[in-house]
Amino acid sequence: MNLLVGSIVHYILGDGPSKGECRPAIVVKIWHEETGSAQLIVFMDGTNDGMDPGYHILWATSVLPGNYGGEWHFIGECEQ
Repeated sequence: MNLLVGSIVHYILGDGPSKGECRPAIVVKIWHEETGSAQLIVFMDGTNDGMDPGYHILWATSVLPGNYGGEWHFIGECEQ
């Protein structure tokens, strides 16, 4: 699969009460095609993910592909 602006991917939470869980994210910019690094808007589960009330998105910058916290992967590659 190719990473494209507008693609929906999974972002793995790196900390907080939901550490290690996947959340949907939209690719807003491909930072480096060679590494797969991308800027993402991540849709959080509000206060369940430790976000302040009223804040339900996270801007994740320069995110690399992978299967660990703080990384992204295609939805079909989800290990959960």
